[in-house]
Amino acid sequence: MIRWRIVAVAALLVGILAAGWALRIDQAGEQRAALSADERSYVRIAEGLQRDGTYGDGSMRDPFHWAPGAATLFALAASSDATRLGDTSAGAGPLRTAQALVSTATVLAVFGLAALLAGAWAGLAAAAVMAFYPPAISLTSGFLSEPLGALGLAAAALALAWAWRGGRAGRFALAGAAIGLACLARADTLPAALLLPPLCAVLLVRACGWRGAVVRGALLAGSAAAVLAPWVVHVSTKTGAFVPVTSGGGSTLYIATSLEGGGTLTGTKRALHAEACEIHPTLCDRQPYAIRAEFLLDAVAARHPSLSRDEAMRREARANIDDGLDRPGLYAAMFAGKLERLWWGYFRGRNTEVNRASLLYHRAIVVLGVMGLLAGLALARGRRGLLGALCAALVACTALNAFYVAETRHNARMVPVLIAVGTAGWVLAVRTRSRGEEHPPKLASQKPLG
Repeated sequence: MIRWRIVAVAALLVGILAAGWALRIDQAGEQRAALSADERSYVRIAEGLQRDGTYGDGSMRDPFHWAPGAATLFALAASSDATRLGDTSAGAGPLRTAQALVSTATVLAVFGLAALLAGAWAGLAAAAVMAFYPPAISLTSGFLSEPLGALGLAAAALALAWAWRGGRAGRFALAGAAIGLACLARADTLPAALLLPPLCAVLLVRACGWRGAVVRGALLAGSAAAVLAPWVVHVSTKTGAFVPVTSGGGSTLYIATSLEGGGTLTGTKRALHAEACEIHPTLCDRQPYAIRAEFLLDAVAARHPSLSRDEAMRREARANIDDGLDRPGLYAAMFAGKLERLWWGYFRGRNTEVNRASLLYHRAIVVLGVMGLLAGLALARGRRGLLGALCAALVACTALNAFYVAETRHNARMVPVLIAVGTAGWVLAVRTRSRGEEHPPKLASQKPLG
């Protein structure tokens, strides 16, 4: 019976992965009219890595504004066909094929995370939801870092769940390394990387004692730091200032805190357009949304000609914050709107109409995922510690994105973990209520922690 159950689960998982791959590679082959500024930057950095091993080229103002994960992936994907890297319009190509592979791997990571939390059937349900999630499919047609960021965060959550379930200290070192890699894919994972080690140490005290808990937290933090250190040291040396994965914090902070621009990139572009036209007259006849942000932000830098660009941005950001503190009601409303924008919408690409079915699918995932997570935290005592740690990681990433530039595509890297923990939470809650179980069946011989 057990053998047939394993065969059935494996067959269903293969079918789900095959369907997810087919949808993604089909989407990857669709033609797109133009690339966004971020997409062009990732491709240019990848070209520099492939051509001469440099990060970016001489014409890029600040190549370290973009995390290294996606650009490295693109350079590796096109390593056997250098002429195809810059050709971003012809079919799927090596870059979009890599995106499809990464996105399909995320489906597998979602299965593993939900299965470790609540069993194989929960894993299959979560994987099926992820495989047919429209925004994840759409993202494979572009050159953004969201697919890799989604895989990185889901894989880090899976590694942490694996460590937690096994309990051995060495596993937490591997989980920390996975968290570090996730940060190299997307710098906004850093809050989770900072929060998880001390939080996990506290949550593991009951199961491991203070010494064991501190050791596991230290291994989690140390391994993440060891993975990040070479890149951080390299970039900080190049720029002459400490850079935690990516630079450009001043410009992002200015946009995020601008009450006039609504804390969003599009709103800030509109707000700065007239001022930027005085510096770049050629921009006057162009719509603000079609202009690269760096040219519009030249107007902000020009307000303080004696300061560096980043210092000027930070000074103006502080002025924005002071302005917001003088009008706390408007500022609170702005950040509430950014939070809604972050989670209540979905990525659909530029100049693409909202698909109502996709929007409903996304919102159902968010609502049911949050409800399932809360149900699991309330009822599944045997998984509260791990669910709590993963919930805290999602909250930390949400808080950073809501404070900074809350683009709708930024939720794409958190949704896979929400799908996994939400599905597992529902299964654990129903199982506990229906059977009166304090602890769900173990999937390993070791005693679960937390």
